[in-house]
Amino acid sequence: IIAPAMNGKMWNHAATQENVDKLISREVNFIGPDKGMLACGYEGIGRMWPVEGIIESVKESLNIQEN
Repeated sequence: IIAPAMNGKMWNHAATQENVDKLISREVNFIGPDKGMLACGYEGIGRMWPVEGIIESVKESLNIQEN
């Protein structure tokens, strides 16, 4: 699982999207990025997905169930 976080311009760049597509074709799972205020001060896509969502995704991928 990859949880990318970067500026929206970086995320939307053709080279980034080509690499994301390549990884997805190799069955790598992505969670996010999310939309909101970015560290650079801009608002838009690029925020890291909320940690709780990442943890839940990892548990699902590993087939871990809560007691």
